[in-house]
Amino acid sequence: MKYLLIRHGKTDADRLTRAAFGKSGAPLSDAGKAQATKLKEELLSRSIDLDQELVVVSQLLRTIETARLAGFTNIEVNPLLNEVNTDNPQNTLNLVAQGLVPQEAIDAAKAIISNPPAAKIWVTHGLVIAAIQYVLGQVDPDHFVPNFCEVREIEL
Repeated sequence: MKYLLIRHGKTDADRLTRAAFGKSGAPLSDAGKAQATKLKEELLSRSIDLDQELVVVSQLLRTIETARLAGFTNIEVNPLLNEVNTDNPQNTLNLVAQGLVPQEAIDAAKAIISNPPAAKIWVTHGLVIAAIQYVLGQVDPDHFVPNFCEVREIEL
């Protein structure tokens, strides 16, 4: 089955210090809101019915806001899609720069792949998407972590 994975819009928070922003996470910045609003155009060009199509998001505010601003009205929260927290953010940055992911991200990706959300569209986090593609062997080495509001297609 094919799935569309979308990275949330930009926040003012550094993605590796997200714990400082509490349980719900950082909200989208003005740039992130503009990215999410523009995402609607791409989704409509893919003939996605934003009023009917179910989208699954993580528990963090930035994914929920992205889905809403992109025009989705049928939104379901799934903690499996939450951001991956690592013990060593600098090591995570170093691994990602090499096209690799930390073990925590691999474990999270395997959990998602073994029990994927029922919806075919997910709004989640860059490291989560990179880890899923890494585990599936579907990595683009020149563009490992997706840009904000980038849509990627995977097949499970």
